[in-house]
Amino acid sequence: MLLAKWTVDILYEYIHGSSIRNMYVENRFDKNKILKALRYLHKNNVVHRDLSCSNILLDDKGVVKVVGFHFAQEIEGEKEIGEWIRWAAPEILIPQGEYCGSFSDIWSLGCTVLEMITAALPYSNLTWFGAVAEVREGKMPMMPEQLPNYCREFVQICLQKNPLNRPTASQLLHHPFIACANTNVPHSRRR
Repeated sequence: MLLAKWTVDILYEYIHGSSIRNMYVENRFDKNKILKALRYLHKNNVVHRDLSCSNILLDDKGVVKVVGFHFAQEIEGEKEIGEWIRWAAPEILIPQGEYCGSFSDIWSLGCTVLEMITAALPYSNLTWFGAVAEVREGKMPMMPEQLPNYCREFVQICLQKNPLNRPTASQLLHHPFIACANTNVPHSRRR
């Protein structure tokens, strides 16, 4: 009997610097870098499915590295249920597992922007089960009241329940929130 051999290569790269959340709070981060990385992935038919601050690295030269492509899910066949659902799009959490695509990453991007702004996990006011219920229903996480309108609108268009109504990464690059990258946004230091 011939057994198939599998090789898994895990590459590590040391990234010196601060977290993406801290870079954003300190206003030292160009917001369009994540969108350009997503646009590149989506043009190459790659859907990340786990976008969050913890999966975005920024090196000392300002290069964005999107990491965490579910390699454990591929090896083990099942992803452990955990905090990742706080960034997951509704279509990913539906029991029948509707199709997910680049639009699922756009939902996660909206949650990631809120995470950077508030320094808190999306749906942090809810238990894990409460967060699952809210996401499945397509309800948005809480947004700070003092959020400027262009920022609030950016997050709202990313977090539309119908995935076909969400813009693409290329379209979002032209949004005023991205165009106003040097504008100070009030930040909440909750955690």
